Amino acid sequence: MKKGIYGKMKKDYFRENYLSEEYRKEKKKMKKKMKVNYNKLAALALGLGLSTVMVACGSTANAAQNKTVSNNTQATSQKSAEKSTGSETKITVENGEIKTNGNGVSVEGKTITISDAGNYRLSGNLEDGQVVIAAGDTHKVNLTLDNFSISNKETAPIYGKTSGDFTLTLAENSKNSVEDLREANTTEDSNSNSSNNKTEDIPDAAIYSKSDLILSGSGSLEVKGNYEDGIHGKDSLTIEGGNYTVEATKHGINGKDNMTINDGSFTITAGQDGFNTNGDMTVSKGSYSLSVSDDGMHADGKLVVNEGNVNIENSNEGLEGASIDINGGTITVKSQDDGLNAASDNSSGNEFAEQEGVYININGGTLRVNAGGDGLDSNGDLSISGGTLIVDGAGHGNGPLDYNGTGTITGGTVLVAGNNEMFQTFDGNSSTQAFMVDYLSNNQNAGSTIKITDSKGKEIFDVSDLQNSYGVVLFSSPELSNNQSYKLSLGDTTEEFTVSSIANTIGNGNAMGGGMGHVGPQGGAPNGGFNGGQNGGDPQGGPPSGGFNGGQNGSGPQGGPPSGRFQGGMNGDQGRQGGRGRGSQNGGQGMPGDRGQSGMNGHQGGHGSRGQEGQNGGQEMPGEMGGFPGGDGNNFPGNPPR
Repeated sequence: MKKGIYGKMKKDYFRENYLSEEYRKEKKKMKKKMKVNYNKLAALALGLGLSTVMVACGSTANAAQNKTVSNNTQATSQKSAEKSTGSETKITVENGEIKTNGNGVSVEGKTITISDAGNYRLSGNLEDGQVVIAAGDTHKVNLTLDNFSISNKETAPIYGKTSGDFTLTLAENSKNSVEDLREANTTEDSNSNSSNNKTEDIPDAAIYSKSDLILSGSGSLEVKGNYEDGIHGKDSLTIEGGNYTVEATKHGINGKDNMTINDGSFTITAGQDGFNTNGDMTVSKGSYSLSVSDDGMHADGKLVVNEGNVNIENSNEGLEGASIDINGGTITVKSQDDGLNAASDNSSGNEFAEQEGVYININGGTLRVNAGGDGLDSNGDLSISGGTLIVDGAGHGNGPLDYNGTGTITGGTVLVAGNNEMFQTFDGNSSTQAFMVDYLSNNQNAGSTIKITDSKGKEIFDVSDLQNSYGVVLFSSPELSNNQSYKLSLGDTTEEFTVSSIANTIGNGNAMGGGMGHVGPQGGAPNGGFNGGQNGGDPQGGPPSGGFNGGQNGSGPQGGPPSGRFQGGMNGDQGRQGGRGRGSQNGGQGMPGDRGQSGMNGHQGGHGSRGQEGQNGGQEMPGEMGGFPGGDGNNFPGNPPR
């Protein structure tokens, strides 16, 4: 400020104000606030002259005058509300009447439009209203909900149309709600669908943002997304904190490009996914209670869980991504289909083929899965290096562990209990931590205790609350040591085993080991191939051991081996297990698949039973019978032609 302004003030005004008791009190307050040595400042001012000292005096008086003018101006332009704190603009709703102060906001009917960057605080209850963020593509807007409720029957109650970053903050100790009361969208013409390519954007959520959306704060927010989603960010979505209760007919919380969850508490009920993104998702912390009709958490790209308490109470599939990394946290999954599913849209058409870049890695944390399908299903590799994993059962025709690549264990504690229909173990060649598999002669009931102790009676593992019956048990732990004996108690029965290698087996599995069989040489099988373990010594033309998959008749001559290929474990170690309908290792009894394919150029076959035990070469396959087994479908292994 210029001194000339204050030089015009009269001396008596100076005496009245500067020497008054009120001024001295004010001076003490300013000293504490600004941490300025006013004693030195006053001495310096007296030495320089009256005009300099009056700068301080005039600023106090001028501030009071400016405050009065500002309030008068606001009163004439908008209905006055609470004074904003700093640069924050407050918007309140009282008895349906919207009151606001400050710049960057306008009101038309029940629509509040924010058109400039800044901080805005909303409170009150607005029925059939809307908050629109239209601040340009670069302006950042922070909208704080402070005991604010809004609903709308026609469109999204909160619509981030244009802005730089749009931050929605939940004020401390506040309770807020956003309700989208539109009728549910039952068409496939939806922004929630990853395949949607509409040129017109429909705000399809209670809170919808076309810009990067950030959710933060420590208050609570109830969201009802009756039209489609609860919360939908069309770009990236980041959640820093807050307590959320979300109900939605489609996705609970949807971040199209990617999603990062650093903290928060979430209770979500959704008709599709709890959390959904077309890109990558990272969960670093938080508490999650999810009851959904599709996936608990779904990412088209990478799904990473570093920490957090995740309870997926009901789902079709619990966690799904092209790749899944579990690095920490406590995760419980109840699913109708797969508990964890790693798969890519880039498929070769062969459901048993390994997909590049697809995997499940469990590096830490505690994971418990109760699945109606596969427990852990990877179209690529499965790797366990740490943490604790319990897989409690698998549905008929599924396995607790299912992978198309390589299954490896190098650390961690793993207990798998389920049926032996499609049971896969780990690869003994690539694994470095010992594991034991016990194929039971009789199934154990749900709730039967599984306990493992060492030779000195020390308990290594115990579980007594399994929800499903089981006929096979796999266990691995860093505490299993080579050449040491252990006791395995299953209900009322106890068995003793000694660790003598990486892979240790009790009982007769009559099932598949390892992973998908290696492709064998051309010959010996009908076109479409046998899926079973081949005895290494079989000459070309001998039937492989295990179940057959029906297929097109080979082109071989009558009595000769038709063309095709083998899919099964080669001679030596336990054959790596395949998916449906693949047979056993080294000529053991093969498992049946689902349904047989119709034969071509051959006799129409019937549904086959279990594949016949492999022979060690010699017998040739007649080409005419290559059309077995028939029927209507996919890979039902039948008896080989005779």
